Amino acid sequence: MIALQRLAEPAVLAENGERWLERFLEQRNSSPGHRPDSRQYGHRTIRNTLRAMSFGKCFYCERKLSESEDEIDHFIEVAESPEQTFRWENLYLSCRDCNRHKTPNSRIPVNGCLNPCDTTGDPSEHLTFAEEIIRPRHGSSIGTRTIQKYRLDRDQLNYLRTKQLQQFERLVRGLHIACTREGRQLNEAEKEAIASFGEADREFSLMFRTYLTAVYLP
Repeated sequence: MIALQRLAEPAVLAENGERWLERFLEQRNSSPGHRPDSRQYGHRTIRNTLRAMSFGKCFYCERKLSESEDEIDHFIEVAESPEQTFRWENLYLSCRDCNRHKTPNSRIPVNGCLNPCDTTGDPSEHLTFAEEIIRPRHGSSIGTRTIQKYRLDRDQLNYLRTKQLQQFERLVRGLHIACTREGRQLNEAEKEAIASFGEADREFSLMFRTYLTAVYLP
């Protein structure tokens, strides 16, 4: 998870959100289990704006998502607050696992977890990594709850992060061999290649920023 800047509300949502919400609440009153129409909050324009916000990654785990893999998540669940179903600030881009297997708000409320769109803080203050394993930074309770809520320590993510670390290590090892053979230091282009793993559009960039800060680049 990295800090994200929320873009302007898409016109289709600004123009239709109140009407969609009114209709949904009417249906919910007669049928309490009724779900909102995902074709509305998942409109292509809304989805594309969320993808642009997160560089095509899950807001929570930072896994790169194809357009067929992403899902629109309600940060505060529909069952918890149906009035926020079509609120722009409550719509996030998520992978299937983070969306469908997150711990319910009744057990771990979102107000006690990290919000990537909260401009008052940064996830890096509460999350860190030991190799591919995500950890709360300095025992952060907010970091701990965030990991638990979205299951950011699940085996699939550990596997995917390991694969990315292996790619990173191959690059660094190859550059080290070249520098040793040629009796020189890393040049600027090589430093940039290493640093690129921590850029916002890269998969699992927070993990790489942790390593870049601690080990590779002063």
